[in-house]
Amino acid sequence: MDKFRTEVSRGLPSVRDIATLAAHLANGRQLTPVSIASLARDALALWQKSKEERQKEVDRLAMYARANAKTKALDNISTPKSFPAPFEEVLKLLMIKKRQEDRMKCYRDYVRHHIETRKIVTGGRGEDPNLSVEDETENWIKTDMKDGFKKQHYLFVAESFLDWLPKYEAENRRNRARAGAVGLKRSRLKIKQHPAEM
Repeated sequence: MDKFRTEVSRGLPSVRDIATLAAHLANGRQLTPVSIASLARDALALWQKSKEERQKEVDRLAMYARANAKTKALDNISTPKSFPAPFEEVLKLLMIKKRQEDRMKCYRDYVRHHIETRKIVTGGRGEDPNLSVEDETENWIKTDMKDGFKKQHYLFVAESFLDWLPKYEAENRRNRARAGAVGLKRSRLKIKQHPAEM
């Protein structure tokens, strides 16, 4: 039981803080054992309510901070000349330094990742269970190619994609490094096994 007492007491104010708050609530009144207990309960209730209200304010301000951060991030995103924006133009804006064939592969991997993540989060509800991730990815890309990107769709994809891209590229670098290390190890093994053939 002591373990749990220690654990929950971390989230409560100290005895000194409760006593200080209770003394402020007493405001010079005559103290009795009953009034002291009542003041201590009032002090705890006041602390709890203050904590709840503070958390509400933190949550509210955090929402504004997140919205401002998103707005600033979107300000830094290049936007198409007009909407709906053609598929190729969008890929070029999102991946200006990549080759055209690399852009397509990268976007396909992004869409696949997005769909897989959604399926995990939703448990696959609300989708055609007969449709594989690959089929859904193809359908998504065909729709983007055919219809282009309306402004809201573009902003959603751009924000999501540009957040995903550095993680994807880092993972690809790690995979290439692993593959290189395995290849180097194999080539060293071949040299040791067949030095005459080399």
